[in-house]
Parts: sequence; structure tokens; C-alpha cells
Amino acid sequence: MFMKKKYFVLFIFILTGMHLVAQTFTATGGSKPVYTENTSAGFKDIFVFYGMNGAQLTYSSPTSGSTITWYQYKDNPENRTLLSGNQTDNVSILSNIQPDYGYIAVDKIGSEENEYFVWVTDYSLYILDLQGLNILEGNEKCSFLSLEVVGNIPTMEYCAPNGSKANLIREFSVIYQTLEWDAQDSIYNVLNDTVSWNSNFPEKIPAPLLNTVFELQGDQYATYFDIEQSVTSDEYNAIAVDAHAEAIVSPRDNLNEKDRPKTTTSYTGSAPLDIDFIAHATDAVSHYSWEFSSREDFSVLLATYPEEELHYTFDRSGTYYVRLNVSNYNNDCSAIAPSAPFVITVSESFVDAPNYFTPNSSTGTNDEFKVAYKSINKFKCTILNRWGNVIYEYYDPALGWDGRKDGKLVAPGVYFYVIEADGSDGVKHKLKGDINLLYTKTPYEGNTNSNTGN
Repeated sequence: MFMKKKYFVLFIFILTGMHLVAQTFTATGGSKPVYTENTSAGFKDIFVFYGMNGAQLTYSSPTSGSTITWYQYKDNPENRTLLSGNQTDNVSILSNIQPDYGYIAVDKIGSEENEYFVWVTDYSLYILDLQGLNILEGNEKCSFLSLEVVGNIPTMEYCAPNGSKANLIREFSVIYQTLEWDAQDSIYNVLNDTVSWNSNFPEKIPAPLLNTVFELQGDQYATYFDIEQSVTSDEYNAIAVDAHAEAIVSPRDNLNEKDRPKTTTSYTGSAPLDIDFIAHATDAVSHYSWEFSSREDFSVLLATYPEEELHYTFDRSGTYYVRLNVSNYNNDCSAIAPSAPFVITVSESFVDAPNYFTPNSSTGTNDEFKVAYKSINKFKCTILNRWGNVIYEYYDPALGWDGRKDGKLVAPGVYFYVIEADGSDGVKHKLKGDINLLYTKTPYEGNTNSNTGN
């Protein structure tokens, strides 16, 4: 009993599986292999022949024992004409088919009946006549262009199973040159670009970034039948622009300067921040504008500079936003460098002094009197002995006093400093204090002729 049930289930699966096999159409004939167009218009297939000599359709039913009947229609599937096909088992062949007609295979088995539609056209009746190519600039000319074909692109109309009329889309390739940004090498490279264009709904062509010639190739049927045509435009003078911006900070290595810029991309730190702004722009760019603002939305501009390359020193504390704006000769196409604006933050000022140092210690280890500082625009430090005599003066906060007067070490003891400094934030710093000068070697690095100065 178990074995009988097993074979019965297998038999049902085989019958059911037969209905799962898709119905298939094939087309043969003409002077070249037939192009099968994929479509969602309700057809199983659309067949594009090149010449109709010996053209025929073959329909294969998934069910053995079915009856296949053929019909033909022109403008309305309801007004169909019965045709005579040649059926063998579940395969029927229809000969002497004509272009620009729809064909219906009615597949009937028992009381079940299904209709399947195909359309037939002859490409040799719709050969392209391409004579020239014009480039049109519209309202979006800075971003997109349009093509105008000089010549004739015949429409290839069909009538869908629901009775609606439409044209087959003739697809073309548009070849031209533009520029592509290479972020790794910071350069624009020439790009040979190819985009699609079709006769039913022409697609917009991205505006090129350099002077170029456009070439239209196609359509897809001509390519398939190896009779492809092409046509070129006159040279197009690019008006679209694009740009990228680069900012390079001048790093400093003064160890006693706090928040100093340590790398070329340290946009935050002690003043003065020296930055070189460099524009990388496409061929049509004629005007450059580096825009400086204290607001992220650039609603208020502090300054603009028209240079392609700009060296700028940020010598006042605060946060600044910098971006690059470029335009072409006529100022009808412009672009802002696509990266986010550079955010430059300059630290508030600060000065502090140590209270001792050891001039004859190992080099680099507290062997100079140096202040710790940041964002100082103007500086003066005066070193005095206990009687108020000036021992040393210097004007760069990055420097210091090495414990010498007139080239000779002074005697150990207490000295005094007076510091006057102007900060980049407008703050004036005045510091006074004492310095303990200590020696770890005697007498003063072995110099018996030292100037005591104290």
C-alpha cells in the first residue's frame, strides 16, 4: 500500500511539473539572426528580423497533446485573422509571417485555453539615416546637455495585447570625453565616457568638463545586425566647471609652543596659522574666489580673495570657515568645491614662565629659560639681575635665555624677568617674576672667566 501511494504522488508531481515549464517562441529566417527584444508590454517576445525571406515562428507548448491555433492582427488584437500553422505533437510552426503584425498562439488542452502574443517587425524597413549631431544647451546647461540628431530615426510602432500603441525604444551610445577627479593624486584626468541615449525618451547627457566631440553610435538593432552607424558633432566648448580645494598648513616644531600646528592638516592651533590654499579646477574655470566667513552657512563674508593659490596667515583667535567658489568666463556656470568647508580654529592666547632652569645641564633638558605660550603675535622678554640691570632681551617667544651675558655664563642665583606680550585674541599679557638659575656643574661649565653679572 505504501508503494502505491508513493508512485501516485510521483505521477501527480510529473503532471503538475509539466505546467510549470514555460511556453516558448522562436523565430527564424531573414538574412541575419533574429533579434529578440525583451518587453513588458504583455508580449512573450518581440522579434526583430532583418529581411523576411523564409521568416517563420515556432511555438512550443509545455503540455503534450495540446491544440495550437494561430492568429494575426494589425491594429487591434480583437480584430484577428485565423492562420494555418503546422503542428507536430506540442510544437507548431507558422510560415509566411509578415512584418509589423502581432501573432497570437492559442494553446488549448481540454477545456483550458491560453493566449500568448508576439510582435514581428523588419528592421530593414527602418534603417537609420544619421547625417549630423547637434549639441543643445538648455536651462540646465551647466549640468546637462541634449542631443539633436540631424537625419531620420524612423519609429518602429507596435500594438500591444491590450490594444495600446507604442514605439520600440531605439538605444544609442554617446561617446565623449570629460574630466574625472583623482583624489589620490589630486589631479583631474581625462575620462572617455559612454552614456546611453534613446529615441523615445532622450536622456540628458552630463555636461563635459573639457572641450570635446560627441559621437552617437547605434542603435542596438544595427549593432546586433552588424550595420551600426555613427555620427559626430562639431567640437563642443565646455562651459561646465568643477573644482576641488586643498589646504596645507605650515607646521612648527617649537616645543614650548602649546597647540602648535604639528601636521599639514592641523587646522586647529596656536596663531599664527600659516595656510596655503590651492585650487584644482577644470578647464572652463576662469574665476576663483576663496571665501572667508565666521559663519558656517557663509551668510556673512569676512573677505574674498580671487587668487588660484592663496597664502593666508590667521593671526587672530576664533573659528573661521573657508571654501572655494569657481566660475567660467561668463559667470553663467559656477561651482563650490564639493568637500566641506575648511574649519580653522585659532587658540586663545596664553603665556607662562618657569621659575628655574639649569644652563649647563644636558642639552635639551631645562637648559634654557623659555616661556610656554600659544597665539602670541608680539612678544618681549627682559632679564634683569637683582640690581635691575638688564642682562638679556629677546623678542620671539619660541626662543629663550641660555644663562649667558655677552657670551659668558652668569653666576648662579636669582634673576628676574619682565614679559610683555600681545595675544591674537587682543589680550595683553604682562608677567613679572623671579628665575632661579642653577648649575649642576661648577664652576659654570668649568669657565673660570664667567661674567657674574649678579
